[in-house]
Amino acid sequence: MKYVFALSTLLFATHSFAVLPPYWDSVRQIEAVIHSTELSGKIHGPITNIKNISNLTYEVSTQSCRATVVLDIKAPTQPGAASYSVKLVSEAICLSLYS
Repeated sequence: MKYVFALSTLLFATHSFAVLPPYWDSVRQIEAVIHSTELSGKIHGPITNIKNISNLTYEVSTQSCRATVVLDIKAPTQPGAASYSVKLVSEAICLSLYS
């Protein structure tokens, strides 16, 4: 019986290391947003703000443009952290700075 307890404790401890704390998980999500080639093709200028709107959805702003980025989660095939990719980038809303 004590071997079953020891094994279950070991399995639980191993599984708990596979999940990233919320801070590091959000870092991975933001990295996916800022490395998006789809986003860089739709907005211009330096990013001034990245705002989490809802689960896996971010609003990215520059001085003159704003776009929404929706991420797709890729569950790991083995123990480890999830990864993220861009699922959708909305059409950018850009203001003319010279009007």
